[in-house]
Amino acid sequence: MKRNNFYIGINQRIPIEVLESSFYDLFETGSISKEHIVQQLGTEFKGKNRVGKGFSVVKRIMSHPTVSRTVKIKTVQGKKGVKSFSSFPNSDRNALYLSMIAGAYPIAFSLCNLLGSVFKVQQQCSTRLIRSKLSALYGSNRATENAIFSLIPMLIEMNLLKRDKPGLYSSSKRSIIQDRWISDIYIETYLKGLKTKTILIEDMDSHPWFYFYKPDINYIFSNNDSMLQFKESRIGGGYISIISKTSRGRI
Repeated sequence: MKRNNFYIGINQRIPIEVLESSFYDLFETGSISKEHIVQQLGTEFKGKNRVGKGFSVVKRIMSHPTVSRTVKIKTVQGKKGVKSFSSFPNSDRNALYLSMIAGAYPIAFSLCNLLGSVFKVQQQCSTRLIRSKLSALYGSNRATENAIFSLIPMLIEMNLLKRDKPGLYSSSKRSIIQDRWISDIYIETYLKGLKTKTILIEDMDSHPWFYFYKPDINYIFSNNDSMLQFKESRIGGGYISIISKTSRGRI
């Protein structure tokens, strides 16, 4: 569903273990198996319709351009020196899932920004507040409600949220992303989500998207393989901007 050019799309919770299995297959074999995904979803949901909707969500997430580009890079590089998916820390994997979900479904990006902004000033956030704020963006309708109640359980599974009691949530402790590739993706998701090409380093910690995860940016200074690059700001004080190389058609 679209409203005011906002796409909603997601109407069903996807178990994070299904995404984990799909990413593992993608990293190890270069492809994902529809049969495997459908089989996993079949243990969680009853009825072909719900399983089919679930597969559509997984397919959209796994078809994200960043995922496709990564598979292409890995194919060129070969196995040598490339991490296996199981070697990533759990927090890094969750940061990857969040980036892919938010990249595929803008309402997920909006939800995380809302939560981050709320948790910066108070310890808890209510379902009522979430519904009110997102309905103002996406419309007060069933599609928005379905998206909210699909995404919140997924955020809990990813250890971003804790359910204190029905309808009331608090945040988990902020994690530092250790892997440089996942740091790239997390920052790039921000840039694309806001439809911007740059962010000042000093603004990163203040933006709600970076409330849950702090990406490692130090490596970008000397790493030509990064999807991002630094540029000196023309504003005084030695500010540095992060610019997505993909905006120039580069891998």
